[in-house]
Amino acid sequence: MSRVYKNKQGYLALDSDMYGSRKRLSTGKKYDARLKNWYEKNFEDEYKKIYEIKFKIKSDSTLTFKEYGIEVLDATRKRRTAKSQQTAVRKFYVLCDFFGEFDLKNITRLKCAQWQSEQLEELAPKTVTDYRSILYTVLDFAMEDGIISKNPLSKLDSPKRAKDGKKTALEEKRTPVYYSASQLMTIINNAKGAHKNLYQFAAFGGMRGGELIALRWENVDFEKNKIKISESVLDYLISTPKNGKTRVIDMLPPAKEALLAQRKRTGLSEYVFLTQYGKRYKNPDSISDHMKKLTSSINLEPGTLHDLRRSCNTMLKQMGYPSDYVLQFIGHENEKVNREHYTGSIRINIADFNARFKYANA
Repeated sequence: MSRVYKNKQGYLALDSDMYGSRKRLSTGKKYDARLKNWYEKNFEDEYKKIYEIKFKIKSDSTLTFKEYGIEVLDATRKRRTAKSQQTAVRKFYVLCDFFGEFDLKNITRLKCAQWQSEQLEELAPKTVTDYRSILYTVLDFAMEDGIISKNPLSKLDSPKRAKDGKKTALEEKRTPVYYSASQLMTIINNAKGAHKNLYQFAAFGGMRGGELIALRWENVDFEKNKIKISESVLDYLISTPKNGKTRVIDMLPPAKEALLAQRKRTGLSEYVFLTQYGKRYKNPDSISDHMKKLTSSINLEPGTLHDLRRSCNTMLKQMGYPSDYVLQFIGHENEKVNREHYTGSIRINIADFNARFKYANA
C-alpha cells in the first residue's frame, strides 16, 4: 500500500508498508495539491529517502548489530531510569562481544541459540534472560524497521528452571562461608603461584571480586601502605565500585606481602591480577570456581572470593577495629547490611597467624 495525505499538522505525509510494517512519514513540507501529485508519481524513491534518514538505514543494508543497537538504546532511553539505562548499555556491550560485528541480516536463530548455550555454561538462566531482553529489543526494532523480515529470537525458547520448579545450582542461594584464621592460612598455603597471592590479598584486602580484578598498579602505594579502590568490573566492563564511590584503604601487612610477591609476576602490566594468558580477568567467576575446587580438595567447605571478603570483615570486627573503619575498609555504608550479611561467628586467635600476619592498631 502507498498513499500521500495531509497530516494533522498540515504537512504532506507518506504512508506505506514498504519495509514490512506500516509507517507514516512526514515530508516536512506544507500540503499543496501540486506537490501532492508530484509525491504520488515519485512515491517509492521519496519514501525510501525519508525512511533511510529517519531510521538511519544504510542504502546497502549493511548495518551491524553494534551500530544499530546503539541507536535503539538511545531512542528507548526514556523508558528507563538513568540507572537502568546504564545497566542496559553495559549488557548491550556484553552482547557485542558475540554479535557486535554481525550484519543484522546474518543474525539467525542458530546464532542466537549458540550464544544462549554459551552463556548458560557460566550464567544463571535468569541472568541470560535479562541479556535476552536487550537482544530481543534490538532485533525487534530491526524487524519493525524492515531491516530483517522476522526476529530470530522470537521462536527460541527462553532458558527455564527445571520442570519440578526447583532452582538450578547457579540460582540456588548459597549459605555464606566464614573461614577462621587457621583455615585461611590453610587455603593460602595450599594455593599455588598467582592464586596464592590472589587469595592472600583477597583475605586481607576485603575487596569485592570485581574491584579486585579491576585493581591497577597505579592505585597501589607501597610507601604509604594505601590502596585506592576506584573501579570495578561489572558485566565484563570496567565501571565504578558498587556504591559508586572511590575509597582508600590501608594496605595491611599480609595484603602487602601478597602484592609484593605479585609485583614480581605482573609489575610491568597495567592490572595487578591477570589470567594465565596475561589478560585482564573479565569477571571473577573463574577465580571463585578455582577456589571452590581448592577448598574442597583440602577438606574445607567450598567457598568463593566473596566468602574471603566476609571472613575479612568478620576478623576486623573481632580484632577490635571500630565499626566506621570496617565499613570504610569493606566499602559499606550500612552497618545493618554489614552485620546481617557479612559478619560471621568465627573466633579469632592471633596465635593462628605468623608474626608477619599480625595487624597493627587501626
